[in-house]
Amino acid sequence: PLVEELIFRGFVQEVCVQRLGAPLGVLLTAALFVLLHPAGGYAPLFVLALALGCAREATGSLHVCIGLHLAQNFVPALATAVGS
Repeated sequence: PLVEELIFRGFVQEVCVQRLGAPLGVLLTAALFVLLHPAGGYAPLFVLALALGCAREATGSLHVCIGLHLAQNFVPALATAVGS
C-alpha cells in the first residue's frame, strides 16, 4: 500500500489533476490503478481507487490514503488468518 499510494496518489494523480482537473484526474488515476494492479475484481478495485483518489483530493494527505489502503488489505488478511 505505501509504494502504490506514493506512486498513484502521490505522483500520478498529482500530475493528472494538474493537467486535467480533479474529477478527470481522479478518474484517470483510478483507471490506471486498476489496469496496473495485479489483483482481479476490477469493479471493487475501481471503487476503492476512486475513494482513495477522492480522499486525497479532500484532505490533501497521502497519510489518509495509505491508512485506508492498509485497512482495506488488512481486513481480508485477518479474515483468512482467523479462518485457517
